[in-house]
Amino acid sequence: GENPANVRVRGLCELCPQKGPNGSYLRAKLARVGIFEHFGLGGFGCDHEDRAELLRIGAARGAATLGVTVATCRLVGVGDTPKDIAAAQVIGAESIAVGTCGFTAEDLRARGASSAFVDLQAPGVVDALLGVAGPV
Repeated sequence: GENPANVRVRGLCELCPQKGPNGSYLRAKLARVGIFEHFGLGGFGCDHEDRAELLRIGAARGAATLGVTVATCRLVGVGDTPKDIAAAQVIGAESIAVGTCGFTAEDLRARGASSAFVDLQAPGVVDALLGVAGPV
């Protein structure tokens, strides 16, 4: 897959409905599997109750950080429930789903996830995040 260091150069906005103050829960979860460093931008659970609005806030924040418009960004929502997939769809984002919250990868794929994996350590997760592989 692509070198993660090239992601920001390409202007990729990565979003995640992060739980806890300033995304502390998600940061710990992603750091545990070695992929947090791929997430320089995002929406946090404390930004808004509505998941789609939370992603919109993250998209706006990311685009502003990059000095571009949201329309020029690749938006990617990462989640583990059908609600996460639906929120990504509402804002026109891709959705990467992981079967870690009572739903299998197959369940989440059937609910419309762009890509779905057993967990964040599954082969292909980083490539999906970086947009270098087709839907899985």
